[in-house]
Amino acid sequence: MSDYVFRIGQTVDYTRPSRFIDAAPGPYEVVQRMPREGSEYRYRIKSLVEAHVRVANESDLSADSCPNTATLLSS
Repeated sequence: MSDYVFRIGQTVDYTRPSRFIDAAPGPYEVVQRMPREGSEYRYRIKSLVEAHVRVANESDLSADSCPNTATLLSS
């Protein structure tokens, strides 16, 4: 059984650590689950407005507060 909180394709909110102040605001899509680093899982996430993929700790993510953004991200 998986202990991951988020699934691939899920839209999430990303709380940017202060060292990544330049990260795009808005929703992100989970594109890959990664192994644990220390005591928490990590994910590859993709913003609608950035060309690149970011790696985020599970503690930096939360379920997206806007349910319609999944449709925007998959377009």
